[in-house]
Amino acid sequence: MSKRLGNSSKQKLATLALLGAVAGLGYQIDVAQADTAATPDQQAPKTTVTSPAEKTNQLQDKSATLGRSQEEPSQNKSGNVEKTQAGEKTEPQPEKTPAASAPQAPATPEQTTPDKVTTPAKHDAPQPANLDVAQPQQPAKQARMAAPVAPVDVQTGVWGTSKWTLNDQGTMTIFAGTLGKAFNQFDSANDNIFGATKVVFDGTAGKIVLPANANSLFASFEKVTAYEGLDNVDTSQVAVMNNLFAENLALTSIDLSSWDFSHVSNVSYLFAGQSPAILEEMQLKSVKLGKSFNAAINLTGMFQNATNLTDVDFANWDLSHALNIQNMLSGTGFSTLDVSGWHVDRVTATRDAFSNMANLTTINLGDWQTGKVGNAIGMFRNDPLLTQLNLTNVGGQYITNLLDGTTGLSQLVLGPNTVLANDYGNVALPAVQVNDDYTGLWQSVETGATYTSDELVATYDGATMAGTYVWQKTAPKPVTPVDPGTPVNPSTPDVVTPAPTPEAPTPDIVNGGDAATIDDGAADTVAPKKNVKAAPVTPTVKASGQAVKGTRAAVATTTMPTAAPAASKTPAPQATQQATLPQTGEQKSSWLAVVAGALSMSLLGAHWFKRQD
Repeated sequence: MSKRLGNSSKQKLATLALLGAVAGLGYQIDVAQADTAATPDQQAPKTTVTSPAEKTNQLQDKSATLGRSQEEPSQNKSGNVEKTQAGEKTEPQPEKTPAASAPQAPATPEQTTPDKVTTPAKHDAPQPANLDVAQPQQPAKQARMAAPVAPVDVQTGVWGTSKWTLNDQGTMTIFAGTLGKAFNQFDSANDNIFGATKVVFDGTAGKIVLPANANSLFASFEKVTAYEGLDNVDTSQVAVMNNLFAENLALTSIDLSSWDFSHVSNVSYLFAGQSPAILEEMQLKSVKLGKSFNAAINLTGMFQNATNLTDVDFANWDLSHALNIQNMLSGTGFSTLDVSGWHVDRVTATRDAFSNMANLTTINLGDWQTGKVGNAIGMFRNDPLLTQLNLTNVGGQYITNLLDGTTGLSQLVLGPNTVLANDYGNVALPAVQVNDDYTGLWQSVETGATYTSDELVATYDGATMAGTYVWQKTAPKPVTPVDPGTPVNPSTPDVVTPAPTPEAPTPDIVNGGDAATIDDGAADTVAPKKNVKAAPVTPTVKASGQAVKGTRAAVATTTMPTAAPAASKTPAPQATQQATLPQTGEQKSSWLAVVAGALSMSLLGAHWFKRQD
């Protein structure tokens, strides 16, 4: 029987091996075929068929791009392709009937694609292939359109003795002569003039002379962005220039350094903008007047409300003749000012001269001597970013609200002639901020005496109190000493560190071999042997291996701080819990189970072979 069983087993095993090999080979072929199947992204691109109409559009676009410089095919009603040179007319050819026409070879796609699709007429008479003779002349037409168009004068007139023109491009040109009085902006006949965007002074035939009273000559030219040919203007006779460029809202810069200001005494509101209530702000940023600007007496509101103005050649100015500078720079955009070179000994009015300057942080007045100033009302009011100010020589009879709104002013230099209050009012010095850094008081640098803003204004005596005053700082906060060896933040409460928990005794660990198997179920519960020390039970999870007869027992303790305790199916007093290997969930089993399984499979196989034989 053993021989028959051996031969039969060999035959059957060989047969099973062969069938397995065939099945495996088939599976591999099937997998390979599935892997080589084209994905949608790997499939061959689809062929796009372009209709004759689409090709016609493409060829027309290509011809338009090349300017019709190449020969282009055209097709008549009979379908014959003709070639024409750009600029030549296409002569119509009679249509041939199918019987009379000789057989022709198939045309290429480029030849059979019509350049222009012509809808056939209702009758059967031959029609010309292309009647659009203007199409080949398209480049010439485009060249004519690209040529610059000469300005067309739409309005002319005489201003004083000077002729002027205004074209449809918005350019106003003024020719040689002497200008008269300003245009009336409320006269509707002058609407086009005030719509000019550029003014050009043409000096070809001579200078353009401004009259002695040039009041408002170019005022309210709100759309003018530039004045050209300013060196062709003669200002030697001008005495009054007030409002000359007032409310030129679109003008960004102007250079008048070539002008003669030696006789100009009144430049009030020369570049003034509109009132903030109108909400139309000036775009003016830069102005140059030159060294000859030294005779001005009245500079009232010269740049008032020019909110974007930040560049003026102040260094070249001589204001030794100036008497009135009130509102001069009010509402401008300067962040710093240095007017220490101005000689303002004769100035009697500085009212609001530097008020409403939202960006001003510092101003250098130098050794200004303005003790004779009669009106200094609101001279620095509403300058919130101004931080320091020297009022040593600034004073006057009317000083009401001189410092009103200077909420950031933290340093004041006061002199013997400084006046903070009188019978007509006071400077309205703002209160000092109270916060973690400042106490809300002014402190004398020289004496250390402290005052509130109201007290300083009310009690200031230039003879005894002259000096520098600053905001008093708060006293430093006490710092709690900290043990250098203890890294504890003093601003946080003490933290008590708990005593360390004694470590649990580590149980004896015995290597149980490599025959662990993965089993999702719970391990069999077997009572441990007497010579094996059971792991103590703690609040954390402790897993112990089970001892199996005939093998060495493995007892391992694994601590899992964040895992919940595993439930035991048989809560016996001496029973151990389920042993879970770290990170895998595998469970150990003994060699006896493996050997028993293999032996059982062998017996079953031999029995099956015997029954087959």
